[in-house]
Amino acid sequence: MNSRTQQAFSLVELLVAVAIVAGLVALLVPTLKNARDKADSARCSANLGSVYTAMMSYVADNDGFLPAVSPNNNGKGDWIPELIPYFSNYSNDFKNLAYAPKIMICPTQQRRIKTRYGYTSTHTFAMNFTLGPNSKPTVKNKRRFVSLPQPSNTIMVTEAGYSQGTSIDCLQPYYVVQSATYMGQYLGGVHGGANNILWCDGHISAFADVKQLNPSGTDSGYGVGGSKDLYWSPQYDSSNW
Repeated sequence: MNSRTQQAFSLVELLVAVAIVAGLVALLVPTLKNARDKADSARCSANLGSVYTAMMSYVADNDGFLPAVSPNNNGKGDWIPELIPYFSNYSNDFKNLAYAPKIMICPTQQRRIKTRYGYTSTHTFAMNFTLGPNSKPTVKNKRRFVSLPQPSNTIMVTEAGYSQGTSIDCLQPYYVVQSATYMGQYLGGVHGGANNILWCDGHISAFADVKQLNPSGTDSGYGVGGSKDLYWSPQYDSSNW
């Protein structure tokens, strides 16, 4: 008569198995995080591409003019609501966070905002303050797209559309660095230290050191000579301001 012996795992074998599983998890977690970060960066770039398509459609429908960047002193104008009708499945109510506003978000930046400030932003993209009417500094006239002297070197839209926990539409130099800083600690751009930037010629690139976007290092945000010439409004005459 054959007897069947049941053998249980010893404590040592169980601990070895647990250690192996823990080691595999430790190896997989960074890989999965990197994969998610790359996917989110690609989605961010795709969203910026959709913004550019909508922007060019707006320009074509408005005699070549770019939209207002933010409400000026009379309270009129804001580029995000003006572009929403150019997205498919858009919502007339910007506040309900339907399809169009989701395009205005970088998933990685949104996650950073949630982690650091504990809230979800309606948008994380903001438009270069030199490209149209806004209240700070006061720019009253819309700009024609064809008037840009160096579109490939001029920022149109980038992530960093928030400041100290508040979503912003009008991107000034110091906001970009501010968005990469928390509690006085400079964190760098959200994509491995870089920010995705949509340039005025339509190309999108990862900008490695966002501190270069505010070379003056001041909090004035505008009126700084270096910043106006570097990426923001290269070769603009002072009469354009």
